Amino acid sequence: MLIPHLRTTPEDTSLSSLAENGGGVIQESPLFVTWKIGRDKRLRGCIGTFSAMNLHSGLREYTLTSALKDSRFPPMTRDELPRLFCSVSLLTNFEDVGDYLDWEGVIIANS
Repeated sequence: MLIPHLRTTPEDTSLSSLAENGGGVIQESPLFVTWKIGRDKRLRGCIGTFSAMNLHSGLREYTLTSALKDSRFPPMTRDELPRLFCSVSLLTNFEDVGDYLDWEGVIIANS
């Protein structure tokens, strides 16, 4: 999705194989897309959502958003493509905590 966007040429960027029915494939999940750059894999962008969403549309949206709209970094360029690494985190198994100091995997929300 990022490469066709930066090249501004149409290419098939279908993610339908990730969202097929059956076979135990996850259909919806909270997700984050993380970009790193260089040999030392410095953070270059990371944006996602804690709300479950369709993987097909979520990956498409957050791949571009994390690459082009992370306010901590300038938008990615074609020149960076050979040095980029991308990972996707699908968040599962949220659980309540009993102590405010238990930060591992915690979502803090006003209720």
